[in-house]
Amino acid sequence: VLSIQAREIVDSRGIPTLEVDVSTENGTYRASVPSGTTLSAKEAIDLRDHDATRFHGLGVQKAVGLVHEKISVALEGALVEDQHGIDIILRDLDGTSNFSNLGGNTTLGVSMAIARAGAASKKVPLFQHIAD
Repeated sequence: VLSIQAREIVDSRGIPTLEVDVSTENGTYRASVPSGTTLSAKEAIDLRDHDATRFHGLGVQKAVGLVHEKISVALEGALVEDQHGIDIILRDLDGTSNFSNLGGNTTLGVSMAIARAGAASKKVPLFQHIAD
């Protein structure tokens, strides 16, 4: 991992979500996080801004900041082929069972972009990289 960048985008329903770019020596790989409308008791917690003046409090600028300030620093130099190892680092960096510190949306976006980078690095389809 050379760098990780994130930005707030708006989905087809007008709800803010996160888009993440992971840059490696082989290129840049992008993932957009889907924003669900349901929440179960064991689901990862989305990190939202709760600023009523922006998107009725649903903005994700805090998540963008955490990608830039914490996650990118922790994953700089990591091997994108090691998906399991990356996901363990993300879980440990958050420190909770439901990702309530970093946000499930934040860690999912990074993990998905890294998965795409890992598949490209191994020159295999994404499903095969995940299955390995």
